[in-house]
Formats: sequence, structure tokens, C-alpha cells
Amino acid sequence: MIDTELEKLAALATLATPGPWKADREGYDEVVRCGDGVVATLHRVRPDCERPNAAFLAACTPETIATLVAEVLELRKKNWKLVQDVSYLRNKDSDFDV
Repeated sequence: MIDTELEKLAALATLATPGPWKADREGYDEVVRCGDGVVATLHRVRPDCERPNAAFLAACTPETIATLVAEVLELRKKNWKLVQDVSYLRNKDSDFDV
């Protein structure tokens, strides 16, 4: 993902229902709940996937997504700085090897 896609994802997370979310069963369907409200309903596609999909979605709260996006963007900045430092050292000292 490029930075703009990550930033768009973080922006969407700010508009979504805040967590915590939890997976629950309602009749024949799995639902993702936030308090008394339903964030998502998963209708049976394959019986073996319904519950794991609901658990995964419940773990992907807006706060979780925003935290992951921020960490990825921060690590990219740090990585870019390290790439620049290594490039500088290679140019300064031809014996420098990473």
C-alpha cells in the first residue's frame, strides 16, 4: 500500500463506529457488535469461515486500524532515514558494507 492509501484507510477509521467490537451469534448469522449495536452481519457463505471472519472483523476496530497505519507510516519514515544514512556512509567510505 502506498502512503495515500494508508492515510485514506486511517481517515475512514475515524468515521467508523469506535470499538471495542465483539463477535457474536444471532440466529444463523454471525454479527459484529459494538455495545448493543450491530456493526456487521455475516450471512452464511461457508460454515467453516463465518465465525473466524466475524472474529477477524471484530479485531479490526477503527482504533486498531489507525494504530497500525500510524506505525507503518512511522516505520517507513525511519526506514527512509536509514536508507539515506547507509547511502551517505557508502559514498563517504567505499569499504563500508551493509
